[in-house]
Amino acid sequence: MNLLITSILLSIVALIVNLDYFIGSSMLARPVVAGTLVGFVMGDLQTGIMTGAAIELAFIGSFSIGAAIPPDMVSGTILGTAFAISMHAGAEVALPLALPIATLVLIVKNLVHVVIMPAFATAADRSAEKGNYKTIMVISIVAGFVYILISQMIPVGLGFYFGADVIQSILNSIPKFVMDGLSIATGVLPAFGLALLLKPLLDKKSIIFFLLGFVLVVYLKLPLMAVAFLGLFIALVLTGYVHPEGLMMQSSSGQRGEEIDYESEEFE
Repeated sequence: MNLLITSILLSIVALIVNLDYFIGSSMLARPVVAGTLVGFVMGDLQTGIMTGAAIELAFIGSFSIGAAIPPDMVSGTILGTAFAISMHAGAEVALPLALPIATLVLIVKNLVHVVIMPAFATAADRSAEKGNYKTIMVISIVAGFVYILISQMIPVGLGFYFGADVIQSILNSIPKFVMDGLSIATGVLPAFGLALLLKPLLDKKSIIFFLLGFVLVVYLKLPLMAVAFLGLFIALVLTGYVHPEGLMMQSSSGQRGEEIDYESEEFE
C-alpha cells in the first residue's frame, strides 16, 4: 500500500478511536482497539490484535485523573503497531516504540491545551453571556475536532510518513543482543502494567477475593467467564443488591437487619 495513503488511513484511525470526545466514554481509545484497527488497515489483523493486546497490558493502569494526564497511549499504539507491521515484526518492536511516542505526543497535547484551547473557551464564554447556546454547542464540536486534528491525527500521519525509514534504519543498526533484551522486556512490561493495576486492589479486605479467583482458575481449572460471573454474584451480595434468605445484612446506618428465627418457622 502507498505510504501516503497508509498515513492518511492511520490518521483516520486516530480520529475514530478519539470519538469519545463526541459520543462519550466508549473504550474506543484503548490500545487493544487501536491496534486491531491498525492491523485491519495495514492488512495484518492478527499482528494488530496481538500487538494491541500487549500494549494494552502495559497501559492497563494508565488513566487520566484530575489534572494528571498520562502518556498518550492512542498515538503510541497506532504508530508502534504500524511500524511493527511495516517491518514484519511484533510486540517486541511495538512496545519500545509506543512508550516514547506516547510521551512525545503528550507534550503536543499539553501545548494544544495551553495555546489553542483557551481561545475556544473564551468564545464559548462570550456566547454564554449572550445566551446563544447553539453557538456554544458548535464551538464545543469544533474545538473537539481541532484538538484531535492537531494532537492526534497530524502527529500520527506525519510520524508514520516521515518516520518509517528513520525507524527502520535505527532498528537495523541496533545490535542483536539489544533486540533480544527488548523482546524480554516485552514480556515484563505487561506484567508491570498489571501489577500497577492490582496494587490499589490488594488490601486486607479484597486480597481474599483475588486469592479465591487464583485458586479457582489455576487449581480448579474454571474458565475465566465462570469466575467473572461468580465475582459478580459475590459483589451483588456484599453490596446489598441481593439478599439471600437468612443472611444478616448491614444497613447503611450500621444497624443489623432482622434475623430470621428458624426455630419459630413451621415446616411441613
